Amino acid sequence: MEIRYSNKAKLYKKIDKAIIKYNYKKSKNDNLNPKIYKRKIKNEGFYLYDEGTLVGGTGFYIDEYNWIYIDILFIKEKYRRSGYGTKLIENIVEYAKIHKCTGIKAETWNFQAKPFYEKKGFELYGILKDHPKGLTCYLLAMHLD
Repeated sequence: MEIRYSNKAKLYKKIDKAIIKYNYKKSKNDNLNPKIYKRKIKNEGFYLYDEGTLVGGTGFYIDEYNWIYIDILFIKEKYRRSGYGTKLIENIVEYAKIHKCTGIKAETWNFQAKPFYEKKGFELYGILKDHPKGLTCYLLAMHLD
């Protein structure tokens, strides 16, 4: 298994498409229907490959306040709970330090990865109920030293 950095939008789009399908399947929320749910695509990310096949990754960008915003973090279910998510976060932390970022922030819905982010050192700083209707969105951040 290997992780590669890329700034190619096509990889970001592949991971984005995978998480949108997963979110809709798990939430059954019409607002997350892949036919209507669109997100502005950025380019940067770390991508997880198994013998050359893309199996997960993360898309992010540095915002105007010098924080990294994790827009996407997705790993195919078969590869979860094997430490790969941790490795992706470690890569983002290292990238953030190299770019002298203040911190890293992420959002996750109630059916996704709040406990994962908290185990990695992210702190909950906000809760948005009904975002979209019927789901709770958790806002998390990690300050860097």
